[in-house]
Amino acid sequence: MRDFNRHELASTAWAYAALGHAAPALFDAIAAAAHQRLRDFTPLQLSNMAWAFAKLRHSAEGLLDAIASMALPRLRDFKLQELENTTWAYEAAGIPAFLTAAESGGAAARDESKRVSTSREVSSGALRRNLLDAIEAEVKRREDRGEVD
Repeated sequence: MRDFNRHELASTAWAYAALGHAAPALFDAIAAAAHQRLRDFTPLQLSNMAWAFAKLRHSAEGLLDAIASMALPRLRDFKLQELENTTWAYEAAGIPAFLTAAESGGAAARDESKRVSTSREVSSGALRRNLLDAIEAEVKRREDRGEVD
């Protein structure tokens, strides 16, 4: 995956998701490679990555939050279809990720997992809600300017 460019990463994730073919090891590798280069991704590539990971319900630690952080300041560059796909992805990904490493531990580990998980969910949830609110505002802005039918 290190040799894949941003287009190849996003297209591979999209293709597997479009076929409904879960490939956890591949998606982990895509997430790791993409995470380092997200700032260079186009709006289409960001949208496709979010859509693919949400479609297959593949949780990659922090990837959707990182995509949201990259997308937020660039929403005016997104085409309407990319905004729609991104909205779908973040609505579909509303299920909190589980911290499986702590699940196998004792009660103290589970309590810590719940505390950390809740903290992450609040932070992640706020970021995702901000993204969805910003997409809604961007679509409204385009409607007001007559750019959307």
